[in-house]
Amino acid sequence: LKANSPRDRSHYTSPSRSNMCGICSSKDGEGGCNWLCAMICTYLLPPLGIYWRFGCGWEFWLCLLLTILGYFPGLIFACIMVGFMPTESEVQQDTRDIAVTF
Repeated sequence: LKANSPRDRSHYTSPSRSNMCGICSSKDGEGGCNWLCAMICTYLLPPLGIYWRFGCGWEFWLCLLLTILGYFPGLIFACIMVGFMPTESEVQQDTRDIAVTF
């Protein structure tokens, strides 16, 4: 086969398997395995779970302050953030998906 033949797919870049299955962990805190690890870390030490999922932003510092004031306020905040709030890359992906559909 020639390099430019239609059957040559060496130039084709397929999406990574982590983006295809949604279960495996991928970059920037997305993915099911990453979410599960963040929830386990959240239960053990709430700021650690926030750091795992979102990095060292305002979420981490607020969770650290709440945890210093009491374990349960930090735990409740961390569970809500990890469980329900999307990461920045998930928000950007959703924005791109909406832009493509219109």
